[in-house]
Amino acid sequence: MDDPTAPATRQTLIVKLRDPADAAAWREFAAIYRPLVYRLARRRGLQDADAHDLCQEVFGAVARSIGRYDPDPSRGSFRGWLSRIARNLLINALTRPAHRLRGSGSTSVREALESHPADDPSASAIFGWSGILRGAGVVFFSYIGFDAVSTTAQEAKNPQRDMPIGILGSLAVCTLLYLLVAIVLTGVVNYRMLDVPDPIAVGIDATGLKWLSPIIKLGAIAGLAKATGAGAVG
Repeated sequence: MDDPTAPATRQTLIVKLRDPADAAAWREFAAIYRPLVYRLARRRGLQDADAHDLCQEVFGAVARSIGRYDPDPSRGSFRGWLSRIARNLLINALTRPAHRLRGSGSTSVREALESHPADDPSASAIFGWSGILRGAGVVFFSYIGFDAVSTTAQEAKNPQRDMPIGILGSLAVCTLLYLLVAIVLTGVVNYRMLDVPDPIAVGIDATGLKWLSPIIKLGAIAGLAKATGAGAVG
């Protein structure tokens, strides 16, 4: 949804969308945003038909709620408002027990289609065994730097005892924190929504706690800065 190449939504178009009978306005709106919603759905693993269904659900939700949209800039942009609708419906689509079945004219045809879903190399690379190995490789670098504790051995009264405790203790605490953060994030939003550079920010935004979002984001930035400083010490 955050595609800088997409044309901006004119305020006049937003006003026209309040009239469900204005077909020209809705065609223009669909021409702008259908490709963005479709690409978002496909990136998150939906099949082609489900991605098109999501587009229809998003436009239906917009039609029902456009009358309540507040154009006040302090409350966010129209694109941000639309993005929240699309992401919420996408989460619903990803978390529903099973995709709704549509008539195919033949039970055998339907079963064949379901047993041979369309290949999605990007999805298997992110969420399959390949994704597990990639994730393990990334997490490995999260544990680099614990040996920096040994550089302060001269300040310990009993280095032979205190150094292993300090290194293994900090390793255990950080591992526990990593696990807790992962559990909370995947409990707040579907794991397919976290394939972004800032998953913590996505999770906090999904809670709707606007006052907490900047605090968590600043904390994440401070943590990165602190890790960089600790690496310099080691």
